[in-house]
Amino acid sequence: AAQDPQYTVDPDKAPETTWKGGDYGGKKTETRGVVAILEMITDDLRKEMDVARRDDATAQSLYETEDAAMKKTLQAQLELKLKTERELNDVNTKAQDKREMKAAKESDLGAETDLANSIYKDCAWVETHFE
Repeated sequence: AAQDPQYTVDPDKAPETTWKGGDYGGKKTETRGVVAILEMITDDLRKEMDVARRDDATAQSLYETEDAAMKKTLQAQLELKLKTERELNDVNTKAQDKREMKAAKESDLGAETDLANSIYKDCAWVETHFE
């Protein structure tokens, strides 16, 4: 029977290469393609960042404009509310004054009615005693 060859591995010895000498330069044409793709990605990212910055600046400007307009509107509404509350207070004060005046007039009417009844009772005898 034929005997199988014996193989040994020396851990201190580097493996043999398939190219001649130690001047392996790799596949340079494939490397250029990868580098070009990375450069295109970098350029695209830079352009996207520029566009995003412009969009952010536009959005910030719009926000500030709308914020100022809303603050102005809020201030106008607060002033209107204050004016309306003052007018309501004036109306309520006038209504209270009218109610108090009415109560005083009703009290005066009651006193005048009592006085008239008292005078009538005190003077009723004149009618019966004089012609």
